[in-house]
Amino acid sequence: MAIDEQNNTTPRTDRRFLRRPAGARFRAPGDQRGPRSPAATGISAVLLVNFFLPRGSRQLDLVIITDKRCVIVELKSLDPALPLIATVNGPWQQSLPDGSRRAVANRNFYHQAREQAHGLSDLMAVLARAGRVPRSVKKDFYRQIDTVVAIAPRLAAGSTLLKFDYVEAIGLDSLVDYLRQPGRGLTQWDRNDWDELIRELGLYPEANDAPEVQRRRADVAAVQDYRRRFRQAVSASLNPLIPASAHTEDAALLLDADTLAAQLADPAGRVLLVGPSVING
Repeated sequence: MAIDEQNNTTPRTDRRFLRRPAGARFRAPGDQRGPRSPAATGISAVLLVNFFLPRGSRQLDLVIITDKRCVIVELKSLDPALPLIATVNGPWQQSLPDGSRRAVANRNFYHQAREQAHGLSDLMAVLARAGRVPRSVKKDFYRQIDTVVAIAPRLAAGSTLLKFDYVEAIGLDSLVDYLRQPGRGLTQWDRNDWDELIRELGLYPEANDAPEVQRRRADVAAVQDYRRRFRQAVSASLNPLIPASAHTEDAALLLDADTLAAQLADPAGRVLLVGPSVING
């Protein structure tokens, strides 16, 4: 993870965990500089990099864990010469020199980051209900998690950032300064509790593999990232997925969309879909 924009650097990394296959290091387009000395920041952190949650297709770019807080970072690269308009609803936009605006994506980055936080919060709650980690001191874990959309390489001057509950938009160049702030705090978890989450996610230390293996993982991750973006693009205009009633050998039950999708993709299983036929004409 290279955070080396202007006067910022990466936090000093005690441990960095990846998921098989893991992603490449993140760097703003055109930035060929290497990271500065990690110890210069004085921040000790564990990084969970580019992984999917066990259920569903949510991918988290980066989770930074310090002794006092947990920060989810959704990374976005945008043209630093064009002011950003970060709205509460609808796609974010950038102001063009002629005064017009262009959408930077087909979705709202605030909403995307909030979904990532809810997904991680739900997994943490599962572990807490099983007695494997301490429970949240608030109603949900996401209320103790700091979530940011980090714009690389930096926010353009004149950007407009509307406030959004539990998610902030910042420049990637200010991320380390952001980490130095107190934050929402998740102090009831210690290192053993975070290790429990890391095991549940199936992550492992980056240094375990040789450089050629890491490069091969990065290539696989690039393909996975393309598949994820393609899926988002083609599904943007589709209706949302809904739960479906199902019958197993034992009983009737209700399947959420992610579980049903996993069943349909399982080559060893059989699924019979029954429903009314709708013909447009």
